[in-house]
Amino acid sequence: MIGRDYICWLFERYGTEGHLELFKELSEINYSWQFILDENRAQAGLALREQCAYETGVYLSDVADGPCSCLEMICALGSSMYDMSGFRDPRYFVRILLSNLHLDSFKDPLSEKDRTEIREKVEVWLSRSYDKNGHGSIFDFRGHADRDIRSMDVWSQMNLYLNTFYPIDENFLRR
Repeated sequence: MIGRDYICWLFERYGTEGHLELFKELSEINYSWQFILDENRAQAGLALREQCAYETGVYLSDVADGPCSCLEMICALGSSMYDMSGFRDPRYFVRILLSNLHLDSFKDPLSEKDRTEIREKVEVWLSRSYDKNGHGSIFDFRGHADRDIRSMDVWSQMNLYLNTFYPIDENFLRR
């Protein structure tokens, strides 16, 4: 169970106005994976709990328990994308991931129909039943990738996405 204060902490760092209920909904969906390497994405998501506990001065058990949620995984991945690209901030990349999942249009307050649609879209992503070009997943390569990304772990998908849409140019180190 993820505590309300922790959801607010995540929202403050990774959220955008009008998406608090979307964050709450994603916090209730367990992140699951099919490739063993994707367990690392879950571990990165769980590490946010430790960061929150440290920063807020509470016990880890007061932050959350249980498996990594989709919200935690997406926030941690957005943070990694920022760290690796140096582009904008983690909020920007979390918005990109949510947009690729077609979840950015779900604004507060959410209806039961909205909650059902959110869960359906997340299930397509988690089950890897999205298109081979990533349409329906957190990394949408339509028109940009020749590979079937469903056969790649999330970290490899992320690196391909960053290299495709946020390439480091030759002047990167000179800035």
